[in-house]
Amino acid sequence: MTTRSVRSVLLAALAAFATASRLVAQSTPLSEDEVRQLIVRGEPADHARLNAHFTAIADRYAADAKRHEAMGQAFAGNTKLAHMAASQREHCRQLSARNLESAASLQELAAHHAKQATGQASSPPRGSERLEGAGGGRIPSDGELTKLSASAESGADHRALEGYFTGLAARYDREAKESAAFAASWRGMTRNPSAPALATRWDTLAKQQRSAAVEARDAAKMHRDHAAGAK
Repeated sequence: MTTRSVRSVLLAALAAFATASRLVAQSTPLSEDEVRQLIVRGEPADHARLNAHFTAIADRYAADAKRHEAMGQAFAGNTKLAHMAASQREHCRQLSARNLESAASLQELAAHHAKQATGQASSPPRGSERLEGAGGGRIPSDGELTKLSASAESGADHRALEGYFTGLAARYDREAKESAAFAASWRGMTRNPSAPALATRWDTLAKQQRSAAVEARDAAKMHRDHAAGAK
């Protein structure tokens, strides 16, 4: 292939990457089946869509980490909950740490697909993840959650925080199952030399998500117990 031909192919791949990234950024998250289909097909445009998808999910985990850090600091200053503030602060600190681990894994996975989208050689990153949304009623804003963490006193306050952490645990449980399913899919792709490393990465992400779910459930239980005895 001539230098001009190589340049034309690279420019075409870059154009496909930019177009697919814009489309994914403007659309709803990809479903589990869609992600699996893109992985199996493996065309440059498919890798571009996967890059945009995993980048958006990484950003969401980073936002989770920031929110939980703020909530932990607010719990520490809540004098009305002196007997449980330290435990809640630690749950939020652990959640923030797990969120940042997942965000980093997703960013590395997104970078891997970005390179493949433009025709560059790329070894799969060592450790990864994914996510989706929590259900069950209106989710409080970041500001509302921080305010609740700083001043929770009534039964209603604690039930609101219980609902948040319960929904978060359900979301992380769901994402862990998806990550485990992706790991199993990669282990089944015996002809793909990248498959073993990517399967391990998805397994790591599933472990991180399960750990975050445990922290969220523990935090929810504390608020449920406290709400039962509050006014």
